[in-house]
Amino acid sequence: MTTEFDLIFEDFEAELLAIEGMIASLATTGEELTSARARIAGANAATLLLAATFEEFARQEVRAVFVAKAAGATNFNAFPEKIATAVWRRSLERLARAAIDDLSRDARAVEAKLRATVEFCLSRDVKADVSDDVGHNDQNMRPAELNRLFGQLGLTNVCARACDYEPLAAHLGCDTAGKASVELQSRLEDFFRRRNEIAHAIQLNSSSGPSGLSADILLFREFGKGLAVESAKFVGQTSTFANTNAIPAEEAVSAEEEFVEQPDAQPSA
Repeated sequence: MTTEFDLIFEDFEAELLAIEGMIASLATTGEELTSARARIAGANAATLLLAATFEEFARQEVRAVFVAKAAGATNFNAFPEKIATAVWRRSLERLARAAIDDLSRDARAVEAKLRATVEFCLSRDVKADVSDDVGHNDQNMRPAELNRLFGQLGLTNVCARACDYEPLAAHLGCDTAGKASVELQSRLEDFFRRRNEIAHAIQLNSSSGPSGLSADILLFREFGKGLAVESAKFVGQTSTFANTNAIPAEEAVSAEEEFVEQPDAQPSA
C-alpha cells in the first residue's frame, strides 16, 4: 500500500524530472545561442533549485512522520521529552522574526498557530497541529540538520539509517551501511558547500557541468527513497520502495553513530 511518505517522494521525483529537463537544455544549447556566462548562470540556478527542492521534500517527510506519530499516540509520552521545548522556542522565534504588519493581515491564522503551540507544548495535546514548526529547518539540510529534525521525533540518526536501503548503498559504491553513511555524509557536505558558494557569491566564473548535476540528482533520488523507507518504517508502515535486499542488521550502521556537523555549515539562504 502506498504510504504518505511515498506520495511525498513521488512529488519530489516529479520536481527532479523537471530539473533534469532544465539540465538537458543546458547540455544541448549551442554556443551560438547562449553565452558561457548564461550557461554558468543556468547551471548554478539548477543547483540552487535542487537544494531548495530537496529541503522542501525533507520538511514534508518530517511533518508526515509527526502527523502519523501523533495520530497513533495516546499521550505525550509518544514523543521525546525535549520536543515541547523545541517546538515552543521555534514557534515563538518564527513569529518574532515576522514583520508585525504581515502578521496583522492574517491575525486569525496567527491566533490559531499560537493556540496550537500552547495546546501542544503546555497542555500536552498530541493532536494539536504544530507540524510546520516541527519541520522547520534552521540550517541547510546537511546530515546534522536532517538528523536533528527527524531525531526530535525519535527517529535518530536518520541519514545513517537511510543507508540500510540497499539501492542507496549500491549507488554510493558501498557494501555495508556503515561505509555508505560515511560516503553519503561526504557527498551531501560537498553538495551543500557548492550550494552555499553559489548562494553567497556575487559572481562565479564556473559551475557544475550537466554530468555533475545529473549525479547530484541521482544521489538525492536514491537518498530520498531511503528517507521515505525509514520514515514509513518508524511509524509502523511499509514503503513501496522497501526492498528485500536490505543490508543485514549486523552490517547496518548503529543508531549511536552520529554524523559530525561540519564547521562550515551556514544558515539556509
